[in-house]
Amino acid sequence: MRGAVPKTALLCVPALLLALLCLASTDGIELAFHKQVESYSCGAACLQSLLEYWGVEADQRTILDKTPPRNRSTGYTVGELKDIAAGTGLQAFGITGNINFLEGQLTKKRPVMVPIMISYNEYRMQFAARAPLVGPAYETLKNVAILEYSHFVLVMEVDEDSVRVLDPMYGKVRIPRPRFEQMWAKRENAMLLVASR
Repeated sequence: MRGAVPKTALLCVPALLLALLCLASTDGIELAFHKQVESYSCGAACLQSLLEYWGVEADQRTILDKTPPRNRSTGYTVGELKDIAAGTGLQAFGITGNINFLEGQLTKKRPVMVPIMISYNEYRMQFAARAPLVGPAYETLKNVAILEYSHFVLVMEVDEDSVRVLDPMYGKVRIPRPRFEQMWAKRENAMLLVASR
């Protein structure tokens, strides 16, 4: 029959679609957790996880000793961490972007390190923000009275509702997506992107 598609070709279509879905998946990236050893070493702990992901042997204490942050009270900057990562032979870029760019990098299986402004007890208090009577009052109070600090995390997964991060103080944590975007925007949507050459 002229113009008919062979049955074997039709069988390939579902397999091709499945392969494309797997390639475009943002099901998350698994990273090794390294607890930060100093109050200012969240960047070094994240960098250790990121370097190990790319097959580079790293140790947080060695990073701190060989290349300490210029300011120990505030810790590393994205630029300092970029220079350390580039010194290992990997490509490293300190850039700004948006949540869609983050998702695109995760689709390519590239975890991204981001600085965020986080409230003390952020993860423990997430339940308060969801409580019907307490939530609105907590959100107002949080914006006025709760102290925040700059902190690095590794983004592992982004979905419609949340962002899964590897926090060097608490491990794997899900942050509601709007809250993550708010915390990240306070650090100008900066990020450290590291990739193999």
